[in-house]
Amino acid sequence: MLLQQLAVQAEAIKKNGVARQCIMQSPLANAPIVSDLIFKVSKIIFFIETLITFIITLFNYILLVGTISSNRYIGIPSE
Repeated sequence: MLLQQLAVQAEAIKKNGVARQCIMQSPLANAPIVSDLIFKVSKIIFFIETLITFIITLFNYILLVGTISSNRYIGIPSE
């Protein structure tokens, strides 16, 4: 009877230890997934920022070229 109780108690301690270990390792196991997600999101944000910068630069260039062309049309010398 005592051996059976000890065996049951040992099994319970073992299960509890495994559960505790899983709880502690779960955040560590999820860390690479979260890290990869953050990396992908940061790449998307970088791409969007680069695209916006390109569009603004292109728009400014078009305005500049248009201004120079209109100045030549009305006879104002360009710099």
